Amino acid sequence: MSKATVVSAAQAAVVAAIEATTAARLTLDEALKLPDDVPAPTITNARVEPATLPYGGGVVTVSADVANADTVTLNGVPVVLPAVMTVTADALWVLTATGPGGSASADLSVDVADAPPAPTFELDVKPVNLSRCLVAPGYYHGDRYDRFQIPVIVKGDRATLTVSTRDIAAGGTRPAFGFAAPLSLLFDGRPVAVATTVATANSVAFDVPLAALKGWYRTSVAGAPAGWSVLDYAVFVDDGSGEVPTHMPVVIASYGLTHPYKASSTETPQPIHVSAMVPAVYSPTLQPLPPRECLSFTTDPRRDQLVQTQLAICRQDDKYRPVKSGGVLNTANRQDYFWSDVTEKRPWFHMLDGPRGRGTVVCPTHIEVGKFTFPDGTNPNGPRNIYLTEPQRIVRVAPDGNVKTLVGYRHREPHWNDPAQDVELVGDWSAIPEAERGFRELWGLAWDSRSTVTDTAAAPIPEEGNLKPHIRGVTSFVTDMLNNRVCKIEADPRSHVTPRKVSVFWRGAEPWDCCEVAPGVLAVSVRKENRIVGLSMDDASVLWSFPAPAPEGVYFLDGWLYYGSKTAKSVRKRNLATGEDVLFRDMAAFVDNNSMYIKLAVSDGTFGPRGMVGMVTWSNNGYGYPHFFRPNGSEVAGWLWAGTLRPGRAWVGSGDPAPGYATAIAFGFGRAVCGGVQEGLMQLSKALPTDLPLLPAYFAGQRQWYEKGYQLTHGHRGFGFYGLPLPWNVTPDIDAFLIQNGHTQ
Repeated sequence: MSKATVVSAAQAAVVAAIEATTAARLTLDEALKLPDDVPAPTITNARVEPATLPYGGGVVTVSADVANADTVTLNGVPVVLPAVMTVTADALWVLTATGPGGSASADLSVDVADAPPAPTFELDVKPVNLSRCLVAPGYYHGDRYDRFQIPVIVKGDRATLTVSTRDIAAGGTRPAFGFAAPLSLLFDGRPVAVATTVATANSVAFDVPLAALKGWYRTSVAGAPAGWSVLDYAVFVDDGSGEVPTHMPVVIASYGLTHPYKASSTETPQPIHVSAMVPAVYSPTLQPLPPRECLSFTTDPRRDQLVQTQLAICRQDDKYRPVKSGGVLNTANRQDYFWSDVTEKRPWFHMLDGPRGRGTVVCPTHIEVGKFTFPDGTNPNGPRNIYLTEPQRIVRVAPDGNVKTLVGYRHREPHWNDPAQDVELVGDWSAIPEAERGFRELWGLAWDSRSTVTDTAAAPIPEEGNLKPHIRGVTSFVTDMLNNRVCKIEADPRSHVTPRKVSVFWRGAEPWDCCEVAPGVLAVSVRKENRIVGLSMDDASVLWSFPAPAPEGVYFLDGWLYYGSKTAKSVRKRNLATGEDVLFRDMAAFVDNNSMYIKLAVSDGTFGPRGMVGMVTWSNNGYGYPHFFRPNGSEVAGWLWAGTLRPGRAWVGSGDPAPGYATAIAFGFGRAVCGGVQEGLMQLSKALPTDLPLLPAYFAGQRQWYEKGYQLTHGHRGFGFYGLPLPWNVTPDIDAFLIQNGHTQ
C-alpha cells in the first residue's frame, strides 16, 4: 500500500469520527432543546405603589403582570402578587419570574424621604380652671369630656367659627358669659377676627376671612376677663393647593384634660392643657422585644413575683396617632372604648401590621400561646408566637412583637372615622360570595392538631428557610359569631406566603367559641341555640350535643370541657367521656353591669396550678386584668395587689399599661397573655434575677412625663408617632422612666 493510500485512510477515519461526534452532539442538543411551544416567562407593568413615601416609610403594594411562570420572588423570597410590604427605608428589589421556559426579572425601587429638620418648638402647657372655660372652635362636642377628637377643616373665602363656654367641673354645663366684651380669635397667636359677647349668651361666632391663610394653625381666644381658661385647639385652612404641611398640631383631648395623671386615687392634681406642633409624618418609635424565658411555676400567681411584658405596645385612652381626615394628616383620634366597635361590620379599630411600635393589637377576642417550639426546639419556655383573633381578623404576634394579619381585614395606614379607608381583606376568600366576605365578631380559634404534623420524610424547602412541609395544610376554625357561621382556614403545607383559604364550615345561631376536644373533633358553643355541639372537623357532621344556657367561652383540658355563660353567671365543666356535668364556680359576684360574656382559659400547669381558670367578662374591675380561680373553684383573691416588691415596670396604676375592658386570656409555657379593648397585648411571667428592679425614680419620672406634656409629643411611655428623639437628660427621673420602659440612649 502506498504512503498516499495510508494517509487517505487515516483522514477518512478522522472525518468519520468528527461526523459521529457532531451527530451525537446534535442529538443531545435536540434532547435538551425546549419545545417550541414552551414560552419564556414575561413580566410587564411591574410597579410599586406608591413609589415614594414620606419620612418614616409606610406600606406599598408590589404588582406586575406575570405570564408563563410557576414562581415569583422578590429578592429571592417567594411572593404572591400583589404583595403588600412595609417599608421604612429606601429599597431596591429584583422581581423574578421563573417557569419551564426560563426566567425574567424586573428592577423595582421605593424612595423614602429623608428626615425633616428637627422641629423647633416648645410645648405649651398651662393650668386650667375647669369651672370657667372658653372652648376654641371644635374642641368640645359633648359635655364633661369626649372620647374622640374631630379635626376642624375649613375652605373657601370665609368661615364661621364658634367659641363657647363650659363648666367642666359641673359636668360640662354651658354657663352664660356674664360679660359683654370683644374677644379676638387667634391663629398662631395672631388675631384673625373679632366678635363681641352677649352677657346672657354662652357662645359667640367669628366671621373669619381665609384668603391669606393656608395650612395648620393653633387657635385660641384673647380678651376674656381674669379667671377664664381658654382651651386652645387647631384649624386647617384648605386653600386647594394640595400643599402638604411639614408640621401639624397636637392638642390634649378633653378626656386627658379631665383625667390628669395621679399616683393614687386620693390625689386631686391640677388639670393642664397641652398643645404643640409636631412633624406631619407617621413615624412610630420601634422597639423589638429581646428573647425572654418564661419559667414554669405551679403556685398561685402573685403580682410581686411577676413581670409584665408588652408584646404589642399598650396605648390606652387618647393616642394622637397621625390619621387622615378629608385627605389632611392630623392627630385627632378616637379611643378604643366602644362596645359598638366590637360588633360593627366595618373595621373601626386600628388593625395595623408591622414591627413592635407600629403593629397593633386592639380588643383581642381570643388568645393562645403557639405550641410550636421556637426557635430551635430545645426550650419549651423560650420565645413563642402568640395567635389571636380580633373582631375582624386573625393575627400572629412574633416573639419580637411583630404583628401580622393571617386572615381578615387590616388597614394599610391609620384612619379616623372612616373604617373603609386603606383597608384590605387578607386571605383567599374565593370560596365565599363577595357579599358575605369578611369576619364579624370572632371569639374562638381552634386548630386541627392532625394538620400541624411536619412531614419529617420530606425534603426541606429552601424558600421556607429549609423548613420541612406539613403533611397537609395547617387547618384552623374560627367562630364568626354575628355572621352565624364557623369558618375553616386552610394554609398551604409548603408555603407561608400563599394566602390561606377561607370557607364556610358550619352554620348556627351565634356560634360563640370553639376548641378541639379530640383529634378531628371541634366543640362549638352556640349561644342562641342554648347548646354546645361536637362537630367532625372532616365533614362538619354533628357528633354530639348537650344543652347549656347561652354558652360562651369554652376550653378543654384533661378530659373536661369547661364552659361559661353570662346568662347563667357560672362556669361549669363536663366530662366528655362519662357525661358528668358539675358546677366549677358560681360567678355572680364577678358579673357586673359592664359584663357582656364569660370568656375563659385553663392553665396547663406552667403558670399557676394545672386546672386554674382565668376569666374575663368585659369588666374593667382590677384595671381589666383577669380573675384567677384555683382548680377547686376558690378565687386567687388579691393576686394583682399581692406584696410590695414590684419587679419590672409598673403596670397597675394610673398611666400604666392595662387591658381596660377585658376581652381574652391565655395560658401556656410559663406565661399568661391577656388583652382588652385598649390597644396592647400583655404577657405575665415569673420575675427573673436579671429583671431590672423598679427604679425609685420611676413614679416621679412618670409624673413629670405627663406634667411636661410628653404624652402628646412622645407617646405612651416613649412610644410616640412623630419620629422625635426621646427627651433624654431633661431630668434624671424621666431618664429612669424611659429606661424602665425598655428605652436606651
